[in-house]
Amino acid sequence: MLLWKAILILWMMAGVVCTLAPNLPGTAMIALGIAGYYMATEVFLPSFFWPVVLTVVLIAELGGRLVRGYLMKQQALHFVIDTAVGNFAGVLMTSAFIGTLPGILVWQTLIGKTLMPSRDDFIRGASYLFILLLLRGVCGLILFGLAANYLFMP
Repeated sequence: MLLWKAILILWMMAGVVCTLAPNLPGTAMIALGIAGYYMATEVFLPSFFWPVVLTVVLIAELGGRLVRGYLMKQQALHFVIDTAVGNFAGVLMTSAFIGTLPGILVWQTLIGKTLMPSRDDFIRGASYLFILLLLRGVCGLILFGLAANYLFMP
């Protein structure tokens, strides 16, 4: 019994970590861990517990995916993020072939100026995605806090 409790607690902690990745269902993992822990221990839970857990999972998973899908459907944001990553990779490759300082100078002189208008879009898009990441992380911590308060310390 103690082994199952430890495994389920580790599973829930892995779910909290997975909330930081956009494509991993971290809050769903936490909810499954909570359900498994409840079935293993059958502790008393208040009547509001499961509706709150399901609401938080729906907000984090479905809401997060919808918002992320909307942001990534905007072609400019998708292009800007890919362009910023490509620009960084280009600077690294140019620096590797002709040296650090000449590589940065050549790359920024030839290509960097065309990417400057995209910088503002990248900052705006990255900030939206970061806020979405925080939302998922907060939802995961709320679920883990509920589990800690009502399951682990009844």
